[in-house]
Amino acid sequence: MANLDKQTLSEKIDASIDRAVDYLSRHQLHNGEFIAYMAPDPEMQEWCAPDSITGITAVIGSCLVPLQHREDVNNMLARSVNFLTYNMFRGGVWGYYTKWNQLFKLLPPDTDDTVLISGFLKKRNALPVDNTSMLLLNRAKNGLFYTWFTIHSNFLQYSRTFWRLIARELKLPVKSILFWTMNDHRRNDIDVVVNANIVCYLGYNEITKPAVKFIRDVLVQNREKGSDKWYLNEIVYYSFLSRLFELDIPEMTAIKELFITKLFNAIKASDIFENCDLELALGISSLLRLGVKDEKVTQYLERLLSRQSKNGEWRRFELVSGPSRKLVWGSEETTTAYCIEALHLYRGQSASQGRN
Repeated sequence: MANLDKQTLSEKIDASIDRAVDYLSRHQLHNGEFIAYMAPDPEMQEWCAPDSITGITAVIGSCLVPLQHREDVNNMLARSVNFLTYNMFRGGVWGYYTKWNQLFKLLPPDTDDTVLISGFLKKRNALPVDNTSMLLLNRAKNGLFYTWFTIHSNFLQYSRTFWRLIARELKLPVKSILFWTMNDHRRNDIDVVVNANIVCYLGYNEITKPAVKFIRDVLVQNREKGSDKWYLNEIVYYSFLSRLFELDIPEMTAIKELFITKLFNAIKASDIFENCDLELALGISSLLRLGVKDEKVTQYLERLLSRQSKNGEWRRFELVSGPSRKLVWGSEETTTAYCIEALHLYRGQSASQGRN
């Protein structure tokens, strides 16, 4: 009976992934972009408006890369590569907004979107420029990575390409000054999740060791609150950090059990976890990356399967926000991609356990 149950669940997962992939294929824009929405509430139900940003397409692409052997997925990813490549700045960096967004000229490029997009393009063997030097120039004296590509105290070290990149602020000097003084952004922002994403992109080495220590210290000292301005949902926050445990990082391995406890505590503390498709998907994927073998993972997965719509998608929810959380961004497409990732990881782990 147990084998039959496993087989039935596996079949449900395959059928669910097929419907979800079909949904994404039908909802990708002709230019390769996947739509994002902005809203004032985490559930994105009060009101919701489309917003053209770059990172969502990269996040969705990264979730789909393990399925790129499928023709429909490969076609989607090829279009996404073209979209993201078109939106690249000089030096191989990216900003939050697309070139046709009205806020594109005001917001400087950032390291977070740069590494999320670069990581996806690298997996597709489509990264146009090695942007490592640009990232290394955008570090503080303590070795941590700044969030924004803008002028910092180490400006004497900047290369010509870096200067040309940040000189775009001079085209709108007044608006640029107002941007840095009236908003919650700061030139010297250093964020935990952003640094974690950079470590995942550059790998664990002498260059990224300060970032790893920073992340570890925040976790050990319980300083998560306020440590990142953009990923304010706890489960989203921990899901990005969980990717570090897939790398061979001794400092992170040493606190793995602590991290698992924090993740479970965040799940328990969430009033909406089992009714929030995004939290469910990210929670499942994070637990699987950490190698957690608990019947709750299967329970969460079955709950996720039951919440898929007949059209193949799952509900939108906040993935990223501004520091004040007045606006959040997400989409059905984003949630659906993360659900595909969770289902694929679960299926892979189950298959591995079966072989063992």
